[in-house]
Amino acid sequence: MTLLQDLPRLLPELSEKLGHAAHKSLVARGVSVRIGTRASTVCEKGVLLSGNEFLSAATVLCTIGTRPNPLVERTLLTVERGRIVVNADLGVKDFAGLWAIGDCALVRNVRDGSIAPPTAQFAVAEARVLAANLLATLNGEPTRAFSYRSRGAMAAIGHRKGVAKLFGLQFSGLPAWLLWRAYYLSRMPTLGRKLRIFIEWTWGMFFPNDITHLRFTRSAELDLPPTIGPDESVKTARHAEAMTL
Repeated sequence: MTLLQDLPRLLPELSEKLGHAAHKSLVARGVSVRIGTRASTVCEKGVLLSGNEFLSAATVLCTIGTRPNPLVERTLLTVERGRIVVNADLGVKDFAGLWAIGDCALVRNVRDGSIAPPTAQFAVAEARVLAANLLATLNGEPTRAFSYRSRGAMAAIGHRKGVAKLFGLQFSGLPAWLLWRAYYLSRMPTLGRKLRIFIEWTWGMFFPNDITHLRFTRSAELDLPPTIGPDESVKTARHAEAMTL
């Protein structure tokens, strides 16, 4: 197995120490990690690298970052980097009464002046500020700017392996993997869903996944228009999830 990374190291979102820990963990499990290497072409026989080196491969998996919906760029709103530009209080620039948050919005964190990343942690924080600002607007009160301190970042790098940085503390290996799962489990709505996921995850720690329960979406399906099935329900193509090592 070969892992290609176009950047100087793995996990640039985390500290250099955790990036090296992830690199070391993968190599120890037999993964060939190639840093600063870009794939230029993928075909049925393998991958052609930017330096014209060819890697034979029967299976190629590609993980890419998120991108805003192309619809954003076709609007009359101010767009930068493919995302809707918003004011400090999350109101859309030059459009009073219109608000935007999440992956499609270019939100500046006034705490440090950085652009808020398109992650679930920041999306939830943005939603809470927006809800407060909507109520403030309805009551004729002043709105507040989006200011948020990241609680950290985590990543799973294989079964029972992970890296994490939480409130300045760094973890790797099984503790980080358990912390990663515990955090996401805590964010799930309703007790019933939490219990169901906990049971499934616990089962998965000791037994392999049942692949008959997995649904795969072909890339060509992503651009297909919605269709009406026999039951008159509208079916839309589902976007494939990006997995981050």
